[in-house]
Order: sequence, then C-alpha cells, then structure tokens
Amino acid sequence: MEIGVIGVGVMGKSLSRNLARNGYYISVYNRNVKGKEENVAQDFTNKHLELKETLPFDDLNAFVNSIAKFRKIILMIHTGFVDDVLKAFVESPQYRMAGM
Repeated sequence: MEIGVIGVGVMGKSLSRNLARNGYYISVYNRNVKGKEENVAQDFTNKHLELKETLPFDDLNAFVNSIAKFRKIILMIHTGFVDDVLKAFVESPQYRMAGM
C-alpha cells in the first residue's frame, strides 16, 4: 500500500474514499474497543465499492507493516488521541528498526 490513514471517523472516511477514487492504494486503521468500536475499518471498506482494494486493520502493527517504505501515514484522529498514537510509534522498537 502507498498511504496509510489512521482513523476512519467522518474526515478519515472522506479522505480515504477520495484517495481510493484517485487511484491510491491505501490501508486504513481504526482502534478496536471491545463492545463499543469493533470492526470499524472492515465495515467501512465493505460499505464502499471504491475501497475494494483498500486493506482494513484494527491492529496497529499489521497496519504499519502493510505500507511500503518510506511510510506515509495520515492521522485523522481527535486531538486528545494524537499523543497516544505518536507515543505508540516512538516507544515501539519495531517501528524504529523498521524505518518508521
């Protein structure tokens, strides 16, 4: 995949669909909160024909590994969660070693 999008809320959905319609191969990630937010990325990609080539993830490691190096990841998440996502990248030896 060429580009990753983290967060498929209103803005992330629109951006993802626009990228896919314009020929980009993308991966999308959304967190998985048991009983509250489950299968969000999968349900989103299943709902829109233009996303048939899009890879959905609820596992951050698998999402990152699906994107070609040098990775381009767009964060489309609420302000309060940006630090948490960036912290996951910074603190993970896997991402540092993988050239993230």
